[in-house]
Amino acid sequence: MTDDELLAAFDLFNLIFITILLVITWPLAIFVYAKLIFCPPYSISYTFKLIVVNGVTELLCCTTFLVNYQIATFAFARPLIEICINNSEAFDIMTNGIGQHTAFFVALNRLTTITSITRKGSDALFFYASIIISTLLSSLKILNLFVFSNQYYMETDFGAGPIFIPRVEVYSEIYRTILDAENAVVACSTLVLNVALAVFLARRQLSVDKAENRRRFQFQGRARTHYHQLRILSVLCVVLRK
Repeated sequence: MTDDELLAAFDLFNLIFITILLVITWPLAIFVYAKLIFCPPYSISYTFKLIVVNGVTELLCCTTFLVNYQIATFAFARPLIEICINNSEAFDIMTNGIGQHTAFFVALNRLTTITSITRKGSDALFFYASIIISTLLSSLKILNLFVFSNQYYMETDFGAGPIFIPRVEVYSEIYRTILDAENAVVACSTLVLNVALAVFLARRQLSVDKAENRRRFQFQGRARTHYHQLRILSVLCVVLRK
């Protein structure tokens, strides 16, 4: 096989693989998210609402990625790409940004909820603040799309028919660097929060296991003491009878 044939086979495999995963994931996600939104006691929790927003935006981002960067490389998708070519980029960037930032707030909310035993009240304020901040920070990427860069599809022909290849022209490297730095900070912060949560849960489980082992040993010690006391009493009873 030539290099072009290997590349075409690899693209086809990615397309089929990602499509199958999305076809399986979307119905399951809709079922779970609908239960979280409409079924109490989950529906009264803003934490679960934030998880739903994060999950939906992540799935939408994966779907738009499939259209913009996978299906776009196939000639049969030309009519679809011509429809989406001027409409999907902003949607893709917005969902990607909201998904990334809400993932950070989900991790932050989980960590603060679990570590703060005395925490009371509704998470409504945290939920709305998370949505507003995520939307505002994601809007910076939309600004980059229309002001500081030019993202477009270049039509080319690799021998199997005309296809569209996404291209980006950057007008401001400074603004691009700021966005990259912000993405890196959010991604690293989310990772740190999730690792901190995992460490905290592991340490708490370890302390619980130690407490259970201590209680078990105390119970076994009391049981042995009672057993020996009964043996002594039984011996005394035998002696007294004689």
